Order: sequence, then structure tokens, then C-alpha cells
Amino acid sequence: MSIYSFSDIELQAYKNIWIAIQNYDVHAELPAIDSEKALTLYKKVLSESKSGYMYNQNQIRMCNGYWGSRIEFEMCDEFENGRIAIDIQVIPEITEIMSMARKEKSVYDAVKSVYAYFVKNFEYAYNLESDLRYHSAISVFMYRKSVCEGFALAFANVLNRLGIPCGIVTGYSSLDGTFGAHAWNIVELDRKYYHLDVTWDICTKEKEIDTFDYFFLDDSLVRKDHQWNDPSIPVASDSTKEFYKKNKCCCINEQECISVITVGLRQRKTNISFRFIGNDSQVIINMQNIKRLFELAVNRGHFVYRSVLFSVNSMGGTAHFSLTY
Repeated sequence: MSIYSFSDIELQAYKNIWIAIQNYDVHAELPAIDSEKALTLYKKVLSESKSGYMYNQNQIRMCNGYWGSRIEFEMCDEFENGRIAIDIQVIPEITEIMSMARKEKSVYDAVKSVYAYFVKNFEYAYNLESDLRYHSAISVFMYRKSVCEGFALAFANVLNRLGIPCGIVTGYSSLDGTFGAHAWNIVELDRKYYHLDVTWDICTKEKEIDTFDYFFLDDSLVRKDHQWNDPSIPVASDSTKEFYKKNKCCCINEQECISVITVGLRQRKTNISFRFIGNDSQVIINMQNIKRLFELAVNRGHFVYRSVLFSVNSMGGTAHFSLTY
């Protein structure tokens, strides 16, 4: 059963593509449907099928006839030398990730385990966005780096193998107010839906701070810097599992921000983070002000530390401190 919502024609096309991918075919017969819609459905199948990581998600050919359409697609170039050789390299790591996730006590923690693995072990393929190899799920495991589409497809592949419904959302995102094409995930848990964007937390990791800024977000929060217009994507209205809210690290004023920092310093935590959800988030969450709040907490508590690394996400309203003592 798919995480997406489809019209009758879309559902039939989805099923036909699904069957083809499961059988390692390179074509499928579809009802009458345009090429843009077919490509969107094809990518959705790749996100939910165990075999999806084998396929090139951006290369399709459409043949339209009186009775319907035919879609033709290709496996990734890496499989030209044999699927078994690639599986030997890729499947063991996927199995390892799944094994770690299955040791967790809840589905939420299992998803968090997979998410943390991606953030820690993979890198964004900077300056390689035009290379289609890095848009596929297999690039994550073979080259240790990818772009947003590859990460979203790979992450969905692992979760669906675990029996956790997960799909891909294609739309736009922005760090500075200018929106560009982007892809991320939506996951189902307890009949509710949540957005996850492992790509952006991987990019934050480049600053040596592991974050969960985009872990289990509802529509209202993720829309601060993400946009999409796809009616098949389910509504995500629950905010109770958002990482910072779940860990009681959401602040509505500066004093609460200082309190979170103070508690972290008192406990000698090496990583302190919070999300500001009050008014004027971009006024509060900027590098200069975050440093000021940190120094206020340090001076009030007379704390001693060796070094601190700051990181802020003004759009997401988060601040991070990585400390040594």
C-alpha cells in the first residue's frame, strides 16, 4: 500500500510501473498519461520499491498511442557490469543500517537511527549537481555522496525495507529566501505523516555539528523553507514528534534560550541545540545574537569551557553549539 494518494488512472499507472520494477524490467504499459506525470509516478515507485535503487530516476522515454502509453526506463550505469557485483557492495551496508535500526525500542527511534547514520556517514556532492550519477539512490552507498534526490530515494529505500512507509516529496527549498528545486522525504508513523530532510542536516554536518533540524516536521514548520504542489502528498499536521519539541528544547523567548544553554553547560554536554518558535525568529536566530546569548549563559553560571563552535539556521529557527571542556 502506497503512502501517496492517487486518482484511479494514476494508481493503475503506479501499479504497472511497480510490477515492472519488481521484475527488473525496463518498460511498462500505462493508461493514457502525459510524460511529466509518468516521470513523477516513476520516481514515487523508486522511492517505495526495494529494487528502486537500481534505476536511473531521470531517464525515461514515453510512447503514446490511442489506447494508452508505454514508459521505458533504464537501470543505473553502475549495473552495466552486473547487478550481483553491485549488490555485493551495496546490500551489506543497507543490511547493517537496518540491523542497527531494528535494535531500537520504537519505530520513531528506528527512523532516527537511520537518519543519524545518513548524517554521519555521507556527504553532499557539492559542485556535482549536474552529474546524474549523484541523483540516484545507489550513489549514496557507492560514492559516499549524493544530492538531495539521491539521498531522498536512498533513505526511503531503507525505511521501506524496514516496513516503515516512506515516500519522496519533490518541490523547492530555500536557505536565503531564493527557492530552488529540491527533494526530501515524508514518512508515516501511527497513521500520521511527517517530513524529513536528511540532505539539509547532512549539509549542516559540514560544520562539524550533527543536527536534526528537519526530522519529523509538520507542514507548517517545513513550509518555512520548503514548498511543494503535489496533491498526492498526505497532510502532515502533527507536531508532537518534532525533534526539538520531543526533547523539550523549543524556546519562545530569549530567556528560555539561555535556560537551555545553561542546562547543557551545567551537564557538560558537548552538543547543545534548540529551536526558537517565538516571534521574530530571524532576529533572534543569527550568529551575533546567538553568541551573545551563549556568553550571557556562561557568565551567569561561571562556566568554564575550552572551545565552542556555533551554527545557526535562521530559516528553521535553530541554533547549535559544539563544545569541548
